[in-house]
Amino acid sequence: MKTFTSAFQTQLDQPVSTLCACMKIVRPDGTTYLYTNHDKDIVVNSSETYDGTYISTYSFIPTAFKFSSDLAIDNFDLTNVIDDINITEIEVVNNLFNGSQVWYFTANYDTSTGEVTVTDGINKVFYGTIGNISYTNKKYTAEVRSISAKLGKKVGHVFGKTCRTTLGSAKCGIIIEPTVWTFNTAYEVGDYVKASTYDGRRYKCTTAGTSNSADVEPTWDTIINNTTNEAGDGTCVWTTKDSYVKEEDVQPKGVWARYFRFTVDATHTSGNSANIYEWQGLNNAGTNVFLNKPTTDSGNFSGYPSSLAVDGSTGGNDYWRSDDTTMPEWIQVDIGAPEIIERYRYFTTSGSATRPKSWTITASLNNVDWFTIDQHIDDSQTAYAWTPYWEFTYADGPVLTETVESPSRSIIESPNFADYADDFFKYGTLEWTSGNNNGALYEIKRNQQTPETIELFLPTKYSIQIGDTFKATVGCNRQYLGSDGTIATGDCQTKYSNAINFRAEPFIPSEDILIGGSGVFERDES
Repeated sequence: MKTFTSAFQTQLDQPVSTLCACMKIVRPDGTTYLYTNHDKDIVVNSSETYDGTYISTYSFIPTAFKFSSDLAIDNFDLTNVIDDINITEIEVVNNLFNGSQVWYFTANYDTSTGEVTVTDGINKVFYGTIGNISYTNKKYTAEVRSISAKLGKKVGHVFGKTCRTTLGSAKCGIIIEPTVWTFNTAYEVGDYVKASTYDGRRYKCTTAGTSNSADVEPTWDTIINNTTNEAGDGTCVWTTKDSYVKEEDVQPKGVWARYFRFTVDATHTSGNSANIYEWQGLNNAGTNVFLNKPTTDSGNFSGYPSSLAVDGSTGGNDYWRSDDTTMPEWIQVDIGAPEIIERYRYFTTSGSATRPKSWTITASLNNVDWFTIDQHIDDSQTAYAWTPYWEFTYADGPVLTETVESPSRSIIESPNFADYADDFFKYGTLEWTSGNNNGALYEIKRNQQTPETIELFLPTKYSIQIGDTFKATVGCNRQYLGSDGTIATGDCQTKYSNAINFRAEPFIPSEDILIGGSGVFERDES
């Protein structure tokens, strides 16, 4: 039988009581929400788990509670209104409340002090965790289950061919995210650390010893399998390894540069002069940033300066014509300040002797150091017409790309994943750390070196925006055998050399063999 403080019981016995309902929700990530249905905020000072300031809100509406004296699962449904002040739609849609702890209680408030505080104890009504959540029309309904729900779960190990532990757990033994290097610390062979400023690498201790005592971090060699020595009196030696975690931010596709150069390497009939009516370079907004910008060239025929190639006109004799010397010939545009240029096109001439057939596009930030961003060899183009748009093949950062797969999946393109072998991140996770998808976790289907992409099994619930950040973590197929049954060719051994910690039974006969009856096994008695 439930008992209350005498003051609380007195309130219950009154024809009109000063009671209100309060609810505390703690998400798995530790974010806490405190609500009350009172018309003022309430400060709870009960010296218990419930302490805090409960915000007056209309947003939570609990249904009737169901209790039983046996071990049946007690539960209730909690309906919350999405008001984008207390709880946002993004938090609900990204499943950030799944598994949250919920405390529901009633409290007696005292208005005599001028501050609404709990003075006479509380009535603990319910404790549980959030299970299934449904969301419609700016409102979500969460099923809150009591702790007896945990008793209904089957607990134990299942024998099978798939490893029972998860990558990175204590039983697995693989360290996914090492601790940051610290000074004056003893390290053993096999220990891993990472730099204080993340550089996309892990560093494995290959010579045991102590880090230096002067708090001077080593100058890390980031080339895989190279070694780094401690500074000062440190005695450890570190070997560089690939990181199992990749942190990125989504940037626009294109080239960050100020100077762009179009070099004609050859024309259709191997002439000595090249003509370009118009050259356009578009940024991510689709604006032609080459328009009317200053130009230079390798040389031009009198009356046909390079400025005519960026003046917006494709008529008459309004084009750049190089001087009649030998190839290659080039035109260069200065857009004034570095900007991301995503794609380009040009308007061709009618004459085959002057129409580019092979060309190279280069870019520079300082007009000194140049890098190639696109190249075409023996690429015939229609006379006197716009060429197609060509996207620059160089991209400094991840890019969201379109996909025509059904059902659609999110694909992120990034040259920063080129260092990782195909499927290195397969079965891993990608967690968004900012933007509308912040906190959402997606399983990785695969990553590829050509093209340099990482693909998710499902599309993100919100569109990926420029500036969104994410963290990709390596995966494991949790197998010891390969897909063809070859021993020690699953990820556990080939990827992590961790067969000693493999926790499954790879040679258990399949169900077909177990139930196949006579004739399944043949015995050689010769």
